[in-house]
Amino acid sequence: MTYKKWAVIGSIMLVFLTAAGTIYGADKVHIRIGSVEVLPPEEMTVVNGKILVPIHWIAEKLGASVKWNDKKKTIEIKVPEKHLLRAQIDSFLYGLQPEQPKEAAEWWMKGIKSRTGAVQYAMLSPALQKQTRAKFEKIGWLTGASSPWIDHARFVKVNKVSDVKVQYTLEYELITSEGSHGKQQKAVTVEKNPEPLQKNWYITEITTKHNVYEVFTPPETVIK
Repeated sequence: MTYKKWAVIGSIMLVFLTAAGTIYGADKVHIRIGSVEVLPPEEMTVVNGKILVPIHWIAEKLGASVKWNDKKKTIEIKVPEKHLLRAQIDSFLYGLQPEQPKEAAEWWMKGIKSRTGAVQYAMLSPALQKQTRAKFEKIGWLTGASSPWIDHARFVKVNKVSDVKVQYTLEYELITSEGSHGKQQKAVTVEKNPEPLQKNWYITEITTKHNVYEVFTPPETVIK
């Protein structure tokens, strides 16, 4: 067996493979890894609508190494630590997908109170995630400030815009060791994922009135 051992790629290929309609030939197949389109390997072929790609090519494009263990008759794929960490993060984000609109707002507020950027990020729409990822990374995924902190958060208004869009008004207090610095509000708009077969809800907009005490999170629109 060689490194060019063929493998039939099923669900795993859906992560980075897109094809227009039914696949009739390899010339119509486009492969994307993340946001980058790459040329298909010369060895790729299509048999009975199934795409066959060398294991070593897929692994190497993902930064892994492939080795054939002849004694164990095993293909050993070693994935760099950063890719394993990314897989853990993706699993975490997927596991937090709320199936009810209020859950998205509640989890986001929990992330605000604990200053946990990853939880806040998980509740955002794909568009907001794209806009804010670099900002979250810049601050080390730690949001807000140690003082004042947010406490006593509660929903004070719910506006059902449509069956797939709800706006929540959250009220909270800014607290320091000296006491309260008053109540503030955030308007959080939650929408249902419009993609077919998807049931999750995510946040598409957050607006907050400006105040001198609070450090705002990356996706918030601050109104002066």
